[in-house]
Amino acid sequence: PVVIPAAGRDLGNPYFSGEGPWYHALTIIGFEEGWTGDKFIVNDPGTKRGSQYKYDVDVLVSAIHDWTGVKEDIRNGRKAMVIIER
Repeated sequence: PVVIPAAGRDLGNPYFSGEGPWYHALTIIGFEEGWTGDKFIVNDPGTKRGSQYKYDVDVLVSAIHDWTGVKEDIRNGRKAMVIIER
């Protein structure tokens, strides 16, 4: 699994409350190739429907940003992730 920090509002998850969280973390658990585009399969703790939720690769990669300490500045956070090997 890969744990990523993200600008939550950039994910566009329709199951988030309101606009979604400024800062969010989720776990990538898989990848799916498809005719309509490739997707990351994630476990997203931000919603009850987050188990095996699928995000477009471009959307998720664009949203990866580490916490800057200022919520409005989240899009300036570096790209970061934690890779967990079993």
